Parts: sequence; C-alpha cells; structure tokens
Amino acid sequence: MKPSSSSLEGFIKSLDRSGIISTLIYGQNTGGVSNLYNKIASQIVHDLNDPFLVANIDIKKLEEDQTILLDELNSIPMFGGKKLVVIKNAEGTEITKIIEETLGSLPDNAYKNCFLLVTAGELDTKSALRKLYEAGKNIAAIACYNEDERSVETKIKGFFYKNHIQTENGVAQYIIDNCKGDSKVLEILLEKLVLFLGADKFLNLDDVKTVTGSANETNVQEIINLFFDGNIAETEYKLRKSQEEGVAEILVIRSFQKYIEKLHRCIDAMNEGKQLEQAVMSARPPVFFKQVPEFKKHILKLKSQPNLIWKLYHDLTIAEASIKESGADSYLILSKFLAFNRK
Repeated sequence: MKPSSSSLEGFIKSLDRSGIISTLIYGQNTGGVSNLYNKIASQIVHDLNDPFLVANIDIKKLEEDQTILLDELNSIPMFGGKKLVVIKNAEGTEITKIIEETLGSLPDNAYKNCFLLVTAGELDTKSALRKLYEAGKNIAAIACYNEDERSVETKIKGFFYKNHIQTENGVAQYIIDNCKGDSKVLEILLEKLVLFLGADKFLNLDDVKTVTGSANETNVQEIINLFFDGNIAETEYKLRKSQEEGVAEILVIRSFQKYIEKLHRCIDAMNEGKQLEQAVMSARPPVFFKQVPEFKKHILKLKSQPNLIWKLYHDLTIAEASIKESGADSYLILSKFLAFNRK
C-alpha cells in the first residue's frame, strides 16, 4: 500500500493495531527518510538502543544467509515487547526476493510480535522492492521526495523567526540552493548557523558561505595542513591536483585566511588564560573533530611565532588582491606565497 501524505501521521500512529508487518521508506531526501525512520521506529519500540528489542541486519550477511531475517523476526525478546528488525540501504532483486519470501512465511498475526523496517535510497517505478511494498496489503511504501523551493523557504524563514535571527538579502536563497531540497542537509546547516552566530542575531551572506563551506573543503584543508606542517613540496603537489579538479585558488586563499583567523582567536583565548582544550572548544564555527589534533598542533606552532600570523595574513591578502586586480596566473601567485613562506 501507499499511504498518502495527508494520512501519513495517522498511519504511523496506528501501526500497532493496523496489521502492518513492514514498511519501506525510500527516496532521495535523506532527511525525510531519517525523520520518518525515527518516527516509525519510535512507534514500535520506546528505546532504539535496546539490543533485545532492535536488530539491525547487515545486507551482505543477509545475502549470504537469508534465514537471518526470519530468525530475527521470529525471535522473542528476553524481557517481552515487540521486536523491531531493521534493514538499511536495501536494494537489488536478491534482497527483495529474501524480504518477500520471509514475510510470506510469517503467520497473519505476526505483526503483534515483530515489525520489519526497511530504508532505501531513490527507487524508480521499475524497482522490484518498491513494487513489492506498494502492492502488498499488510506492508507499505513511503516515498520521501526532495522538497520544493517554496516549502524549504517556509521552513528557513520559520526557523529564523523562531530563533529571532534577522538575515541579509539573499541568505535564504543561498541556503535553498545548497540544500537542494534535502531536509536533513537543511536541518544540519541551520543548526550550524545558530551555533556559529552564538549571541549574535544577524546573519549575513558571508557567514552562511563560511559555514556551508564547499564540496572541496576537505581537499583545501589538506593543503592547509600540509603547509603548516612544513611539507611545501607535498603542498604544491596537492595545490596542482586541486587546480586540476577545478578548485579556485581564491577559495584556497580565503580558506587559509579563515583558518588563520580561527587560530589567532584561539591563541588570543590562551593568552587570556584559557587552556588549549578550552580555546579549541570555543572556536566558531566549531573545528571538525577529525581536524582537532592538527588544529592544536598549528595553534602551538603559531603561538610560539606571533609575528608569523600577521605575515601570513598580509601575504595572503596581497596574493588575493594580485589575482583580482592584475588578472595574473592565480596558481602561480599562490605557489609563490607557499614558496616565500616555507616554515
């Protein structure tokens, strides 16, 4: 069956008594899939971390031994309650066949004791898995399509109103363009923006661009790390690679500047009495957890060379101005910056 969007809330709330044994949630809107998963799972069990009530089945293991699914659905929780069995990222005819055969072997009243929750990415109308769930009487398929622009805009404006945040013109549209209708991406970005602003209540476009970053953010950060580690040869190699991949040198320069600014703020915090760990925790936007060890190392390096911060920032500003004003080769200018600042 296919619950309509208008009946979806009622469908979820009545799962315990509706006779539904399994639900498929699918679609390109990963946020929608995640939110629906949590709603439905929470309707079946109260604690999603309870190992006696929740079983997550690995697809590869299921393909090797399809009896795993039947065993989990038939197992009786040690302390009672309804069993929730989960298959995430399901796809392919083999998995569909296993699910169909397993559900078909269960008694009619099995829904009282167990529930199978399946998630998948985008499935077209020819998908065997989607067809199975749409055609079934005691199973259901729920699609999560990306939201249209008007819907996303309404969410954004509602969020800013609720949090008393005023914005510069163009902020909402920039967020819409970056989220591409995915509610999970939107939710994470809005949370980051609130964290970034702190007590401030005005959000400008530059702030949003800083927080959203870029698809090439990891590559750029790798260049920055190599530079501060003193590995100039590898830095130049990565810079060439980034150029081949279409990363603009201006983006690299600005990322360097933002990183140095963040290091400088943390060094100031330490000079005011904060410990290294406290200074890092106070950084805004927060330092990505995988970057924290490198960030700490770079703080200590620059703290021992206070004049280097200003020199680097000054040279980066000159490099950016040269690229903008003279139209000179941006890669060459950035390479010179790296060469002149070997540390």
